[in-house]
Amino acid sequence: MKIFERKMRNINTIKVFLSFHKKCRFIQAWWRDTRKALQKRFAAILKAVTQSELRYHKQVFIDRHGGALSPPSGANLKALLIPASDRKTFVVIEMRARRYLAVTALQQYKDDWKDFEKQVQSWREQRHAAKIMGGEVGPMPFPPTLPQCYPKPKELPDLVERYMGIFMHRALKRLGPMQPADIPALFQSFVKMLAERKPAWLIEESDA
Repeated sequence: MKIFERKMRNINTIKVFLSFHKKCRFIQAWWRDTRKALQKRFAAILKAVTQSELRYHKQVFIDRHGGALSPPSGANLKALLIPASDRKTFVVIEMRARRYLAVTALQQYKDDWKDFEKQVQSWREQRHAAKIMGGEVGPMPFPPTLPQCYPKPKELPDLVERYMGIFMHRALKRLGPMQPADIPALFQSFVKMLAERKPAWLIEESDA
């Protein structure tokens, strides 16, 4: 009997460890899938920000020179891009700030959801009474919007302008008059000034 009890304890111990192992494998698989999804989403955001920055450079060039010069080619525009490491650092910090702000919004979302459940319960009671009395009831209340930390497409231009204001060092204001033959020099100067990446708030008014 004692031998049987000892064997049963061993079997139960093995079952507990097997169950624990299964749960660990489940959590690990979930974490791997989540990391892949987050990395894919972050790569998509970086790509969208890069495309928005290209449009920013093109629009700044057009606003400065109007129709006097044709817009720069794609290769020249890519030469004006902020270094990828700086862009990635800015986007990472931006996402962290958005997640931090989303924490407060999530708490408000929980409170709004409780109010929404009360509204739905009241609406169901009114609908039940309307069926009995032969009346009508309005549409079901809309649920509150779940806060998101990812930037929307319409927010990308503002995001690009903010980090360009940090890294560009007012490059366009320093170029001065330009002739069509000076286009290569324009982009060389632009790239050099972008490499300085001096914050705008450190520039003296005399430099403007």
